[in-house]
Parts: sequence; structure tokens; C-alpha cells
Amino acid sequence: MVYSNEEIELTLNFYSIAKVHLDNLNQAIQFKELNDHEKNEYMFYSHIVSKVNYWLKALLPDE
Repeated sequence: MVYSNEEIELTLNFYSIAKVHLDNLNQAIQFKELNDHEKNEYMFYSHIVSKVNYWLKALLPDE
């Protein structure tokens, strides 16, 4: 899939926020079961984090 520069920039900017929220949801999972809204958030944030991690792994050392 081809992403526009704007989509890439927005995704990268949102990465740090998504990572924090995902960490918080992972901690909440240890203490309780997630409701439907939290499950949707978890899936969304997981997608953002995994997408950026995939992009980072694809970079060459000089990039």
C-alpha cells in the first residue's frame, strides 16, 4: 500500500501518543477486562505502533 507524505507524517507524529496509551491499556488488562471501547482503542493503538515499528525495521542503516 502506498501512503502519502501527509499520512506518514501524521502516523509518525501519533506514534508516541499511541505507544503511551497502549502501555496504559496493557497495564489495565492486568487488573480488569477491557470494555468494548477500550478494546477498540487497543486495536487502533496497536495498529499504529506495529505499523511504525514495521517501517523502522525496513529502514537502511544510513536512513
